Amino acid sequence: MLFVDPDPDESPTASRRRREIALAARAEVMEKGFEGLRMRSVADRAGINVATLDYHAGGKDGLVALIARSIAEDFRAQHLSTDRSGMTGIEELAQEIRDFREIRLAYPDIHPVMGSLARRSVSDPEIARYSVPMKQFWHDKLTQMVARGIADGTVRGDIDPGLTARLLIWAMVGLGSPENAGLSFPAHATELLRLVATGPVNHFTGDFR
Repeated sequence: MLFVDPDPDESPTASRRRREIALAARAEVMEKGFEGLRMRSVADRAGINVATLDYHAGGKDGLVALIARSIAEDFRAQHLSTDRSGMTGIEELAQEIRDFREIRLAYPDIHPVMGSLARRSVSDPEIARYSVPMKQFWHDKLTQMVARGIADGTVRGDIDPGLTARLLIWAMVGLGSPENAGLSFPAHATELLRLVATGPVNHFTGDFR
């Protein structure tokens, strides 16, 4: 979905501290939204002082960047956990839906925090600096998957890859929202694939858990 390359010059200690700060900030956003994000509260939650927080984050704008980067890192790790070589287009789309599901289960704060980022980005240019590229990267990757599926014959050839990618994102985000927690994810995910696939997709249902 979303990717960042690790900083080769960052020490393991600094990387661990940055991760702790990002998770503390995500927890604060979960509870209070970006409106309630305060450096001191994040520092207290992370078990450090404000000076240490400021050193690693560089102010509130830097803290937002750490949040966005940590989310991108989580998606990157999930993506790299599966070998996608040799997958058809529809298989890769199915894997993308599985990855989305796994990330939501492993990190329940990701999608609410991403939602907060998206909402605030409309009126806050500083947040938009980080949220807009993340969304665009995911859209571009899905567009490529749909196009590959069209090329290999596993995805319908009468659909627009870019528009379909956006609809897939909306559907996945909707399935991941708390109000839809009671819905059968496997059934809905399979039906989502059926809308774009050229062949049977029932064999994917058991993979969606």
